[in-house]
Amino acid sequence: MKFTQGERVKHPNKLDWGIGQVLEDSSGESVRVFFVGAGEKTLKLEFANLIKVVGEEAVHPVLDNLKVVRRSKGAKYRSLPLLIENFLKAFPDGFYGDAYHRNERDYKVDAHNLMLNSLGQGHFSSLLSSGEYHEICKRTLAVVNKTNLIFPNEKMSLKDGLASDSGEKLFWRKFIFAPVW
Repeated sequence: MKFTQGERVKHPNKLDWGIGQVLEDSSGESVRVFFVGAGEKTLKLEFANLIKVVGEEAVHPVLDNLKVVRRSKGAKYRSLPLLIENFLKAFPDGFYGDAYHRNERDYKVDAHNLMLNSLGQGHFSSLLSSGEYHEICKRTLAVVNKTNLIFPNEKMSLKDGLASDSGEKLFWRKFIFAPVW
């Protein structure tokens, strides 16, 4: 039996794996599947006897939001239970613990507050009306540099793009027509 990328399946002998999604068209000999309860598996078709699942039985929020990417060395889709286990190892008290707040939340809240205090709508409008584009860009970079939410190369590109007067004006002219608040 052949399987097509995106099809939903289950393994008749591994029901604890839960529902799975085919990650790429099967080769005829094997198939690569992400199972919600077991992660990514490559199975020999002659032994697996996978069952295609359709309709209501095929609906699953994890799979419905799964972004399939090409296979790369070392990267595998991990199961939801394993991801939760790893998260709880790092943050034993979950989202409400001190470790989570210290390592993942507090600095983002600080960046948010910096943005509100330096570029909130009133501050921004005042700076913009007085043509202080350089100050707006300086404050923007301070906010951006406060978190790891932007990839370092993108931060460098933003800084480079804001290095000239024309870049500053263009950046904020575009921003004004699509405000984030």
